[in-house]
Amino acid sequence: MVRPRELPDSARVVIIGGGVGGTSIAYHLAKLGERDVVLLDRNELTSGSTFHSAGLVGQLRSSVSLTRMMMNSVELYRTLDCGWVQCGGIRLACTPEREQEVLRQVAWAKTFDSLRLEKGYRVWAADITPDETPYEAGLGFCVRKQGGFIGAPALGLGEGEKGSVGRPSKRLRCLALDDPRSVALGNEPVRIGNQVLGRVTSGGYGYTVKRSIAYAYVPAEVELGTSVEVDIFGRWVPGLVTREPLFDPKGERVRV
Repeated sequence: MVRPRELPDSARVVIIGGGVGGTSIAYHLAKLGERDVVLLDRNELTSGSTFHSAGLVGQLRSSVSLTRMMMNSVELYRTLDCGWVQCGGIRLACTPEREQEVLRQVAWAKTFDSLRLEKGYRVWAADITPDETPYEAGLGFCVRKQGGFIGAPALGLGEGEKGSVGRPSKRLRCLALDDPRSVALGNEPVRIGNQVLGRVTSGGYGYTVKRSIAYAYVPAEVELGTSVEVDIFGRWVPGLVTREPLFDPKGERVRV
């Protein structure tokens, strides 16, 4: 049993409830510089006054905003020294009604992946890893050209100068496959001119553009409009290297 701490007579901010919401508010207030914060719970944090399954973080939620918040939370937990261990999970359906609910959740999850494929958003550990540079991944516009950050010399960027970034040897390209029913899942060989020159990093079906979409690193000299083939379950499916994003290329919908 943890002994309760002495409560102060007053506080600038008082947060009632030590669940994920209360602790998150306290953390972000402290990060903003607020020091006079008191968080109240009836016992130890997660001892029963919070919801259930303390420490269990499922990222898929019923809306895009909630799901994004959970994804951001997981990214934060990875940086904290709090014993965070990320793992997967299994959802079991014991009744037909529960099975339908799980199937709806699966469809909802696939929708998220479909949307990001159509917009060309990269996935960490699949489309981008520590082995690729931002320029190879098509993210060079995010790099501070003056350098001054960890890893800048590896990109040819010196302190206080623009430096010279050589032409990447490979680039992440968007592949639009001819057969919408053939969907790449990842790691499928990509053939150009009867020679395997890359592998799919991620793929799926774009429900808005009605195309099968795959991303793969191919040699930098491969231009837009080049014909490719992707080996999907033993069949070489033709496609084209396509300009991205396939949906809303000017970003007008994002700004609405």
